[in-house]
Amino acid sequence: ARSVLPRIPSGSMGPKPALAVGCSP
Repeated sequence: ARSVLPRIPSGSMGPKPALAVGCSP
């Protein structure tokens, strides 16, 4: 979760929400 994009707030505001936050909606 903090390996690719540790700046992801929720997961829907990133280029790869599925890779950044796999356990978050």
